[in-house]
Amino acid sequence: MYHFVINSHAKSKLGHKIWDDIERYLIENNFEYKKYFTSEAGSAARFASEITREKDEFPTIVVLGGDGTLNEVLNGIRNIEQVTLGYIPIGSSNDFGRGMNITRDYLSELKKIINPKKFIQLDYGVATYGGESKRFLVSSGIGFDAAVCYEVNHSPLKKLLNHLRLGKFTYGLVAIKQLAGIPYIKGTITLDNNEVKFYDKIFFSAIHVQKYEGGGYMFCPKADPTDGYLDICVAEKISKIRALTMLPGAKKGNHVKCRGIHVFRCKKAVFQMERKQFVHIDGETTEHSKSKEVLFETSPDKIRFIAG
Repeated sequence: MYHFVINSHAKSKLGHKIWDDIERYLIENNFEYKKYFTSEAGSAARFASEITREKDEFPTIVVLGGDGTLNEVLNGIRNIEQVTLGYIPIGSSNDFGRGMNITRDYLSELKKIINPKKFIQLDYGVATYGGESKRFLVSSGIGFDAAVCYEVNHSPLKKLLNHLRLGKFTYGLVAIKQLAGIPYIKGTITLDNNEVKFYDKIFFSAIHVQKYEGGGYMFCPKADPTDGYLDICVAEKISKIRALTMLPGAKKGNHVKCRGIHVFRCKKAVFQMERKQFVHIDGETTEHSKSKEVLFETSPDKIRFIAG
């Protein structure tokens, strides 16, 4: 059975119109499905949990929304090895869709999903902090980029730019504003083989499954969502002015050539910081998402994804 989880408020409330077009096509082709409309934060996770309640069923869940809706569904799934996932991007940043080369032609993508010919076993990461574990399909992060995500998600600027069809610029504009106020942090990172990396002035740390985050920034340009590894980018001892000049280069991954940028791969990393920092999960943060210690690791499980 196909289950469509729809964020009707995505794309400045254009989600309903997009779904109407999709549903019309499904009805015309006598396609059997169920639909679920999100109404508030947590709705998509609850729907995913309900859909995957029975252990002897193998549902296909198709998400219509942005990276946040997709993340909620991922975290709501109970028996992840039994689920097939499809995705039609209708959010503002759509970094998962960008990384997976999914087009904005939603009817074309729908046809691939209901007549699948190619599947990929996708990695996902798990971040554990504050006594809680959360899955992520795109990226997680600590410091500057997490603080930017927090402001993006709580700023009227995002709604305005989405209304103007300029939502992809929200991250960059908020990042410029945030540069002045983000403090450097001292911390350590312990990797798979117990190798410990010491940093005196961390500006941000990005932990990636996919290449992109924040509306197209490639902080980890070699990230591969099928290789079983996390890619990590740590920016250290970088002045705020230099960070401002480097940010545009991160759109193409050119920042990795700069002094103070450290990129490495691992299956597990423990971040320990001298004071609490914001942590984002697929671009989502809350007022309580701060911690001094965060464990990041790849899950031994993978999720089956419709890729064409």
